[in-house]
Amino acid sequence: MKYYYNKVGYPLSFAEVNFFNAYRLHADRLGAPQSTEVTKDEINTKHWKQCLDDYEEKYPEAVARFANQ
Repeated sequence: MKYYYNKVGYPLSFAEVNFFNAYRLHADRLGAPQSTEVTKDEINTKHWKQCLDDYEEKYPEAVARFANQ
């Protein structure tokens, strides 16, 4: 975690690093951009909303920790 903190300015766990690597691998295979930055067009589609609503319903205490509710 310290390595990534020094490199990007915040700590990343081993699981997070693996997620980003898997994301890039699959993006490469699909011919999609490997960037993990979310574009405004992607945000505006709201394809992500159902997934996050489901997570909030199942784990409200976890969402509250990150959403400062």
